[in-house]
Amino acid sequence: MLGKWSFPDQILAPLDYLLVFASGKDKVSPIELHINFKIDSDGEELFLSKSGQVIDQVASVSLNVNQAYIRLPDGSENWVKTPQSSPE
Repeated sequence: MLGKWSFPDQILAPLDYLLVFASGKDKVSPIELHINFKIDSDGEELFLSKSGQVIDQVASVSLNVNQAYIRLPDGSENWVKTPQSSPE
């Protein structure tokens, strides 16, 4: 479902990132940004959209505890599971 949650108005400089927690808590603070839904641990499709148009998407995968699913290198089309946290 597109439009489930919207990013706050914020400008990111090149090479900056915004860490978003899919916790279901729906809260914004100066140090943490929590969206209003959780991502199923077995994986589900995620979409990034603007004005109803899909900008990017990924079919997420099942992850174990302390695993991340990241683009490597950053910004590429190559997705990998990693024990390293994201970002960095």
